[in-house]
Formats: sequence, structure tokens, C-alpha cells
Amino acid sequence: MRARVSVNHRDVKIAPSTAETARAQSRGWYGLSPAVMRMSVFNFTIFLAWQITLPVAPLLAQSMNAAPLWIGLTIGARGLLPMVLGLPIGWLTDRLPVRTVQVMGGGCVLAATALMAGTNSIIPLIIAQALGGLSVTVASIAGQAFIASVTATRDRDEVYGRYSLIVALDNVAGPALGGLLAQWGGPKAAVVGGLVLAVAALPLALVLPSRRTAAPVLIATPRSQHPLALLGLPTVLFTLFASFLVIFSTSVKSSFYVIYLDRIGLGSGAIGIVLAISGAARTVVRPMLSWATARTGRPRLLVFVCLTLAAGLAMVPVAGSRMTGQVALAVLHGIAYGLSQPLTITMMSHAVSVDNLGLAFAWRQIFSRCGELLGPLTMGWVAGAAGLEPVFWLAAGMLAIVALLPAARRRDGAVPSPGAEEKTAETDPHA
Repeated sequence: MRARVSVNHRDVKIAPSTAETARAQSRGWYGLSPAVMRMSVFNFTIFLAWQITLPVAPLLAQSMNAAPLWIGLTIGARGLLPMVLGLPIGWLTDRLPVRTVQVMGGGCVLAATALMAGTNSIIPLIIAQALGGLSVTVASIAGQAFIASVTATRDRDEVYGRYSLIVALDNVAGPALGGLLAQWGGPKAAVVGGLVLAVAALPLALVLPSRRTAAPVLIATPRSQHPLALLGLPTVLFTLFASFLVIFSTSVKSSFYVIYLDRIGLGSGAIGIVLAISGAARTVVRPMLSWATARTGRPRLLVFVCLTLAAGLAMVPVAGSRMTGQVALAVLHGIAYGLSQPLTITMMSHAVSVDNLGLAFAWRQIFSRCGELLGPLTMGWVAGAAGLEPVFWLAAGMLAIVALLPAARRRDGAVPSPGAEEKTAETDPHA
């Protein structure tokens, strides 16, 4: 148990011991501590198990003679449970051992893939998609909160950048592996591949820490805050709003971007190259987060990232069918988006106390899922009313709003507030 003492009449948590702190902070392969590396491997496995099944879910629904509306509901169900259960998951993350929470996440993806493999009707498939979306949310919240709790604040940019690189690899490997399995044995073969990985993930959960480990700092805290109270913190609200706008606006890339490129005459091979280049840029840039934040500050970097994304989206219709132009914009978009995700994670971790990390990351998931749901619906309405080009301009304009927010002028992402101040402890071996 962590001890509590009084410092200037405020409750303060003390890291358990120098030895435990050193173990949590010791660097191993790829510059990550063993505990963070185990968490990274577990989450990569969970995410890969689910990503393998994503390309074949619409095909399964189609094979069940589902109407287009039901196919849309099947895909949309992935965001339903995360939005409804995000805050309870965050609350549990702040109170239960990380191993327990991650076993829950592993159980959800196991149930989802097993249900997909065994069903031939649309309703169980929709339930499976909802469970799969929930599993990713549980693993994300628990993993991000745990890493913040065992990482000194000055190291979080670097650690989150490297962690997000590892887990982002599933975005490339998952669909590719799922497509190969589906080509070899049909859609159900891809689902079985995901099921095998889901089974393999459960033993990995058993080597995760049995409880949350305190960061090597003294953390003044009024104990846990009400979930709505976190929205009163300027940096939290700024980060959540920016996260929503990034996901909302870049949803055009997953909905109408390919349709637009096909319509202006780029072939399937060229479109695949553009998407692959963007995905590669999005992945490899993430370890550069620490270098970038050290030079600009987190809020300013987030504004720069959003304006870069806005410029890239606005220029898509201008580049037209010129392959070099679309490749250049794909690189620009990939770099900016790749930095935005670990950046918003680390900003949330700096803005709240260790008692509220789970709730903070739950809010981030909820805002992101709302953007993921509302973005395609809004873009679809605009595309139907005005054509495809205005969709990109709307997305760019939404992202530009971030620069107008008051918190955008701050250099540091940490906003002093009750429950969020940190003092270096004498037990910190890195002090």
C-alpha cells in the first residue's frame, strides 16, 4: 500500500520504495521498462487480434444477406459500448489491479472473435462488433493509465511515443494479415486467426503487474475527482476537444478519401500506395514526440499538428489526380496524425493526478468515439448535398478551430490545479 502523509496540510502519496521505483523506471529493450514493454506487447496482441477481423466484418454481414442498413449498424456497433461504458471502465481502472482490468479486455476480444467465428446471423455479429470495440477501449484506457502511473512526468513524451509506435504496428499488420487469411480460406479464416491471437493474449495478461504502481513522485491529491470535474480543467477540455476534432475531421480519410481518389482517376494500385505511405509515416513518426514537444510545448504542438492536418486535407482537391501531390499530402497527413495521438495521451496524463488517470483516458476515448461516429455521418450529408470536394474543406475548417481556443496559447501542457501538482520525491532515483 502507498503511504499518505501531510505536506502543508495536504494529503500526499509516497512511492512505495526506492527499489520498487527503480524497477518501474529501469529501462530495457527499446528504452522501455520491462513493465511498460509487457503492457505494450499485450495491447499489441489484443489490438492485432481485433484488427485482423475488421476487413472481413462487412463481408460476413453481406454473406448473411444483410441489408445495407444492417451492415452499417454492424460496423457502427464498434463504438456503442465504448461511449456508454467508457467512464465506468475508467473508474475501474483507477481502482482495480491493471492485470484484472486487462483480463477483462482480453475476455471481451476472445468472446467477440469466438462469436464471429460461430455465428451465421446478423444480431450475434453486431453483438460481437460491440464487444470487440469495448475490448480495445478497455485495453487502451488501462494501458495508457498504467504507463503514466509508472513513468516520471518528464519521460512520458518519450515513453508514450515509443509505446504508441509498437501498438500502431497492428494498423498495418492486422488488415494485411486478415486480407491474406480471407483470401486463403474465406472471411471465417481471418476470424479464426483473430481468435487464436485472442487466446494467446490471455497468458500475456498474467505477467502484467498485479496492482497499479505509483509513479516515483510525491503527488498532492484530494483523492479521486468526480468525472465531470475533470472537464473543468483547461488542458483536459482543450485536449478532449482537439481529440474530437482530429478524429471527426480525419474520418474523411476512412470514408470518402478512397472514393474521391477513385473518382478522379487514380487506379487501385496507386490508391494502395498512397494509403500505405500515409500509414507508414503515421507509424514511424511517433518516437519523435519527445523531440517535438521539447521545442514547442505540448499545446502549441497540438495546434501546429491540427493546422498541418487542416492544410493537408484542404489541399487534397487541389492536388487532384497528380500522384506526386497526393503522395506528398499523404506523408504530411501521416506525420501530423501520427504525432496527434500520443500527444493527446501525454497531455491528458500531465493534466490530472494519478488517482484520475483512468477517468481522464476514458473521457478521451469517449470524445474520440463520438468523433468517429459523427464524422462520417456529417461528411456523408455534406457529400450528398454539395459533392466530395467540400467535404475536405469542411474537415480542414473544423481542425482550424483548435487554434482559436484559449489553452492553445500555453507552452506547457500541464495546468496547475488541485490534484495535479507533482513534487519530486527523494526516493526518485532519477532526480
